[in-house]
Amino acid sequence: MTSALIGLAVGFGVGLFGFFAIRKLADKIVLARPDGAGQRTVALLRSTAIVDLVLFTVGGALVGYFFFPSG
Repeated sequence: MTSALIGLAVGFGVGLFGFFAIRKLADKIVLARPDGAGQRTVALLRSTAIVDLVLFTVGGALVGYFFFPSG
């Protein structure tokens, strides 16, 4: 169980890094292209950032649980 929590923390950290990197890119795009295409691209990137955070967090917990069993 401990390794799953460590994997969860590491996965959350990596996911959070990706989340903020994608959000920063989306902010740059919206400044460069304020038209409809830019808005759609930014909406897609922001939803991708949330999916990135969730997948890395869950993936980190699963890797910790299955590949580094404690006890």
